[in-house]
Amino acid sequence: MQKWFNSQNLISSVAIVSFMFFGGTYLIILRHSNQIGFGYAIGLALVIESIVLMYKKYYKTSQNSISDEEE
Repeated sequence: MQKWFNSQNLISSVAIVSFMFFGGTYLIILRHSNQIGFGYAIGLALVIESIVLMYKKYYKTSQNSISDEEE
């Protein structure tokens, strides 16, 4: 999924991440109010995965340190 996500442009990647983040948050809220029988683990996984995807796409530390050394 990381390779597919990295090939997306900015608008679609923000849309995908926001959908995952709010979808995960919604599942957690539904589970907390006992409207569904699942949701904590799946919702938390969606929220964490959306954060990780954006971090790996836009904040790669290995590329930043290499470009800093060249300057």
